[in-house]
Amino acid sequence: MNEVLKNLGIIIGVIVSATLIMAIFQICPPSGPWPMPPWCEEKITPPATSPEVKPPASKPPETIDFSLTVTVPYWTEGDVYLGIGNNASYLKLNHLESVFYSGTAKIGKGEQYYYSRGSLATRSTDNFTPMELPNGLDAVTDWIDSTKTISMPGFQKGVLFGGSGWHPEEAGVNETVDYNFDLAKKFGVEWLVIDNMWFEFPNCSDAQQIKPFYVGDGVWPDTQGWTSPTKTDQQMKDLIYRAKSKGFKIFLKPVVVSFAKGPGRDPSCHVQMTNWDGWFKDYTTFAVHFGELAQETGVEMYAFGTELDIATDPTRFAGLGPSNPTERWRSIIKEIRNVYSGKLTFSVSCSVDPNHPEYYPCNSPDGVKFWDDLDYIGFEPYFSITTKEKPSVADIKDAFGSALDSAAITRAKQFHEKYNKSVVFTEFSLNSYTGATHYQLQKPANYQFNMQEQANQFEGIMQAVEERPWIAGMHVWSWYLIKPGEDVKWQLTDSNGDFNGKPGGQVLKKWYSKIVG
Repeated sequence: MNEVLKNLGIIIGVIVSATLIMAIFQICPPSGPWPMPPWCEEKITPPATSPEVKPPASKPPETIDFSLTVTVPYWTEGDVYLGIGNNASYLKLNHLESVFYSGTAKIGKGEQYYYSRGSLATRSTDNFTPMELPNGLDAVTDWIDSTKTISMPGFQKGVLFGGSGWHPEEAGVNETVDYNFDLAKKFGVEWLVIDNMWFEFPNCSDAQQIKPFYVGDGVWPDTQGWTSPTKTDQQMKDLIYRAKSKGFKIFLKPVVVSFAKGPGRDPSCHVQMTNWDGWFKDYTTFAVHFGELAQETGVEMYAFGTELDIATDPTRFAGLGPSNPTERWRSIIKEIRNVYSGKLTFSVSCSVDPNHPEYYPCNSPDGVKFWDDLDYIGFEPYFSITTKEKPSVADIKDAFGSALDSAAITRAKQFHEKYNKSVVFTEFSLNSYTGATHYQLQKPANYQFNMQEQANQFEGIMQAVEERPWIAGMHVWSWYLIKPGEDVKWQLTDSNGDFNGKPGGQVLKKWYSKIVG
């Protein structure tokens, strides 16, 4: 017993001594299940934890005062609003006229918005951002609660690509071409008209030969800018294959012109010569050549002639035309059919020029007697639509439709019925000045810039076309090429037929996007 007490005392003494030493020298034992001495508690380092990371203060989005013009479907009823987020009536828009509205709103840069008729249940099927091109111009294809359909089977939704301003020799042209392909797709375009030019030498009044004039063949004779050098076959093939890889259908439309072609020049100077046998021989070479190119590249439609009034109708221009023109053209068509299996047409201008009524009484389609050998009646509606000053959409719709149906004006419907062929608008251009609906070919004196008249024309014409199923398509002059990043504000002061940066282009976009085949 004494031995046990002795050992316990020794242990206690050791513990007390160790504790005193630790206290004197502030020694802390290792962490464990035992209690820590008081002098060690404040020295215990808590487990390391990640410091709290506070998110950076959110920067409010940059806002811009955004002015916009929007075209909506003609079946729209009630007010139209700009909507942002869940606020479908963020801004009530001003009703300009017919299917056009405008307004100015503060919108976050890059913020998405839409249009509505006052509620989320009536919002647009399209969404928009204020940085999309063209800036400030929008088109509502339809509303999500709409049941409206526009079924036009096989309708050709086309534009002339490049406006004769495609220059394949320029640096960066492929990037520009691809950029415009993508833009055209956003406009609902499905067909591209690709043109090329051969020329009458030495001039239209003494034409001895039809041949190409390539870059590098000499000093370019046309200083007015209405013609452009001939593209090589390889350049044509490259563009066609590039377009078809993007899903476009191709309408090939090469032309034979003189260097004197263009507004303000002698309108009889299209084709005029004494040796018609030689001319038709050269023309056959031209037409078959492009027929072979069309076949090789898979072109869907080919117009082998454009605006050749004198060469088709011997009664025009004081009898300057050839003898037996219809037989000559039928022979050319047969030669083309031997090398090309696609759709074939011929493009004639039904035009009324108030400055030259003796040349353009809109009887060009009558001069073509070989429509029965073709697949489509190719029609360029350049006639005077209405003489009203600042006509409304309804005015244009009624006047344009009546002209198409009239046996006294265009006879377009009568041609369709006579030949059992659909009519295709192979070319037409709608200008941006007051009076453009009357003066389609020449601007009147002291004309005034007017984008709204162009937009009204597009809307009225499309409404008229919808009601005429015998019209199989339209190819608008012209989709002018826009370089990536280019500011297209120049179009907002240009009185000509460019449209992709104007309200009229948004009308076309709306219709092309809505039409289904």
